[in-house]
Amino acid sequence: MLNGDEAALFCCILWSIWKQRNNKVWNGVIEAQVVVLERAKVLLQDWRAAKSYQQHSSRIQNTADSSKWKKPTVGQYKCNIDASFSKHLNKVGIGICIRDDTGTFVLAKT
Repeated sequence: MLNGDEAALFCCILWSIWKQRNNKVWNGVIEAQVVVLERAKVLLQDWRAAKSYQQHSSRIQNTADSSKWKKPTVGQYKCNIDASFSKHLNKVGIGICIRDDTGTFVLAKT
């Protein structure tokens, strides 16, 4: 069972592997494994720094205003994504919700 830090690193490595695959398929770029791992470590460092900053700034900012959903521009769709990890249950949850430019529900997946 992974602890919180290990789970976070694991998720970042998975994302970096996905990024490596996309770079190969769409851009013809082949990356070494060391690049994949380094990108995952940097992603995790950046995420932790952003989370720390967000926790600090959320004390100052009114979160009710910043968390209100906004419609996409006319003719566009908006896809909201959220994910969570429970270290106690060792489970990951991911969900998406797509809405059109009027805010009407189109599709959701979990």
